[in-house]
Amino acid sequence: MTSTLESPNEIESPDEAEPLEDIHASFFTLITATLGLFITAVGLMWIWQNPESATAVWLEIVGPALLAISATSHIEHLANRIGRLAVVLSIVGAFLWGFSYLPFAINNFNYSVKGWVQLYFAAWGTSFLLFSISLFIVAWHKEDRLEQHDLAKEHVIHVSFSSLLIAAAGGTLIFSAGLYEMAANPTGTRLAWILQAVGPFLIAVAVTTHIGHMAKHIGRLAVILGIVGVFVWALPNIPLAIKPSLLYNPTWGEFLTNGCFGLGYALLGVSALLLVNRKRLLEKHGAVLSW
Repeated sequence: MTSTLESPNEIESPDEAEPLEDIHASFFTLITATLGLFITAVGLMWIWQNPESATAVWLEIVGPALLAISATSHIEHLANRIGRLAVVLSIVGAFLWGFSYLPFAINNFNYSVKGWVQLYFAAWGTSFLLFSISLFIVAWHKEDRLEQHDLAKEHVIHVSFSSLLIAAAGGTLIFSAGLYEMAANPTGTRLAWILQAVGPFLIAVAVTTHIGHMAKHIGRLAVILGIVGVFVWALPNIPLAIKPSLLYNPTWGEFLTNGCFGLGYALLGVSALLLVNRKRLLEKHGAVLSW
């Protein structure tokens, strides 16, 4: 399939299709997020190949920190759209996610200390709990604005209630529960892996239910890659749920817990990179890629 450029005059009228909107995020915001995703991917794949590497673990701190910085740089627009508290909780969650790796970056031996491993999973679980609360807040704002008939363009939340609730209650909250279960038993119970498989799967389903609107704003290929990336994030937990002892398999353990996760984040990074290019085309030519 070839990519074509569509001029504004060739785009369907508002009566026939939803009009395209500019990408409000700045280049700094988008590029910082893209770097954060790729750095996280590289760190995970590096850990897969060399679990003893302290540098790789530091990348797992830098990547999420860049994602938090990206959201912070766009906080005013996001706050108007989804509420300041939701944005702040997401930023705190991203920083917490990254800094959960700090004990292992300082001393790789801490991987063998049960207390540090439990703290790592508890911190990571709390970060996704904050993401879940943030999504619930977005759903509350959407309902409140609908009740008040607030149709201001800068306040409209396009995501449906079902998508928000699937992602919040079904996805991030369940994944958080799986991480808390890992904190209670770091050896990895079947329940923990089941929850960690179901959570990302439901997040992918939530994004899929919103694919039509998202494709018009950020590009169909970027959305599809994002969905595939989240599915890849979920899939490696399935064999671990079937056979938890695979975690300690010298061939499969690191691949399933770090290699596949790294691939998922890499796909999300490519998706973000396509978004950067889409914004560049919109600003330079007033045109967009059809894919």
